[in-house]
Amino acid sequence: MEKDLLSNFPLTYNCLVIESTTRCTAKCSMCYQSSGPKGSELLGDNQLSTATIKKVIREAVNIPTLKPHFHLAGGEAFLNIPSCIDCFEEAKKNGYTEISATTNAYWAKDEEKAARVCRDIREAGLTRMEVSWDAWHLDFIPISAVNNCIKSAYDNNIQIILRILSTKEETAEVAIAMLDSEALSCLDSVCCAPVMHTGRAVKNIPKSEIFNIKNVGYSCHSLLNLTINASGNVFPCCAGFDQTKTVQFGNIKDSSIIEIAESMNSSLLLRFLVFSGAGSLVPILEDAGFELGRDFSSLCNLCWSIFSNQEMAETIKNYFQKLQ
Repeated sequence: MEKDLLSNFPLTYNCLVIESTTRCTAKCSMCYQSSGPKGSELLGDNQLSTATIKKVIREAVNIPTLKPHFHLAGGEAFLNIPSCIDCFEEAKKNGYTEISATTNAYWAKDEEKAARVCRDIREAGLTRMEVSWDAWHLDFIPISAVNNCIKSAYDNNIQIILRILSTKEETAEVAIAMLDSEALSCLDSVCCAPVMHTGRAVKNIPKSEIFNIKNVGYSCHSLLNLTINASGNVFPCCAGFDQTKTVQFGNIKDSSIIEIAESMNSSLLLRFLVFSGAGSLVPILEDAGFELGRDFSSLCNLCWSIFSNQEMAETIKNYFQKLQ
């Protein structure tokens, strides 16, 4: 591939996302990662050591096409709060201007603990907390914990985003109405997205309940996040592709994140995927005899459906290996 093309049109990333563990205190029916107390039904029981995460944080800040934003996720990253604090401190020390994390707030059942944790993570450098809350979390996380988490984050000057997933039956309005008015007044924003028909949702939520975006042909280049999953494998996003195993771009236990990012930038498969969209892979698969149809709820749903299927993923991988 021409060097000028790679340098003039590089893959750019909005954020460094590290998924520290596949374990979660909840086992929600819609979870795209299929996480739970014993790990992921897709990727097994995996976690990254604090030392490994800190090494990636130090290295990744030198990737010129990565914005200085670090995000810690899981599973549920807050299963190891001391590790979270160490990682936030490392990101702050290395010049990341935005430091965020996702949590289900299970740890905030006690008001005093919620206040203490939020004080400590703010001092460590956390600037934004994304709290996952919706109808499916209700079986595992008490509403009081979510209220405590939001209010304590607000008291410690942490920006708070409430992240809600919804279907036609389980609406965002219902999830919001469960929280008390004081907690709602503390929110900076509410982000509502449709449940993707991926991961555990494939078995547990009827496709008829999923909102259908219907456009699966657009490019996802502007949406990329440099993502390391709990197995150490590196992906260009954290929206489902990161929960697959067949196509690998590198593992941080074997190579530096800088080397992997450079390799990803020169991957013909990856460049075709992110600049042309997952829909552009459909004709390749249909020519190989696969019948995909057109019934996908979103671009991410199509991408996951392709790369979570070993035969289809191998077909795509081999096609681009021959070209490259």
